[in-house]
Amino acid sequence: MVRLAVRLTNPIGGERIHDPFCHLGEFLVGAVDHVRTRCGAPAKLKVSGGTVGHLGWLAGMNLTLHDIATREVRVEPPLYRWDTQRRFDLVLTNPPFNMSDWTDGYHVGDLRWRYGIPPRHNANFAWLQHALALLTEGGRAAVLMPHGAGSSENSRERAIRAAMVEDGVVDAVIALPPQLFHSTAIAVTLWLLRGRGSDGDDDVFFVDAHAAGTMDGRNHRVLREEDLERITAAYRDRSTFTSGDVLSRAVARDRLRDDGYVLNPGRYLIAASAPVDL
Repeated sequence: MVRLAVRLTNPIGGERIHDPFCHLGEFLVGAVDHVRTRCGAPAKLKVSGGTVGHLGWLAGMNLTLHDIATREVRVEPPLYRWDTQRRFDLVLTNPPFNMSDWTDGYHVGDLRWRYGIPPRHNANFAWLQHALALLTEGGRAAVLMPHGAGSSENSRERAIRAAMVEDGVVDAVIALPPQLFHSTAIAVTLWLLRGRGSDGDDDVFFVDAHAAGTMDGRNHRVLREEDLERITAAYRDRSTFTSGDVLSRAVARDRLRDDGYVLNPGRYLIAASAPVDL
């Protein structure tokens, strides 16, 4: 997942990269490794993250082991108050899915909720809007979401999804297989977002790779190098694309509007079988 996200967002030297829920710093390490592999030493590359409890110490140690000196890791509550002075060129994150009771009220009136106040029972669209609020103009983000976020019928979530599409900040949504994580078997999607004011198309690009990968044991699926290459090529070419178990196409905003702003690739791509909303 880290390799896929960094290939799709293609970090470069000199950028400010942030993960608002950085776990052990995996995305930050992956971004630096990507730059080092392609550009040599990551000149002026700055990485930062937020995390909780003892993970802050472990994330810092992980970054040290990978010789990443220009860094900052803050231990703070999830979705902590937004520092309006902090902006980043790239945000990469795998936040907690379907997090309930995420707000105690201090978020009311928060400028992050440009597209609507997320429901108290589920923080998915809080994380998506938080990532967008952290971006510079022209910045980009990759945010992992549970598959169901793209088709939630909750009135607030549907309204936020619609407003994000209409404002042109949703670049692409990529459906990935279930069982990619040892901690959960649910299917996931990777949302690629762009900061307000970015140049982009009026459409949303969809990639359906829910059948990609291979099983590593009974309960764990992995994405192979060829899977990563096919997904990356589909996104890069941004055209109707079929390669093995990876399908893709751009969908115009008018069509998304007619379909109630559903953002699950299986809705628009014909595959052998479709993932189940969870």
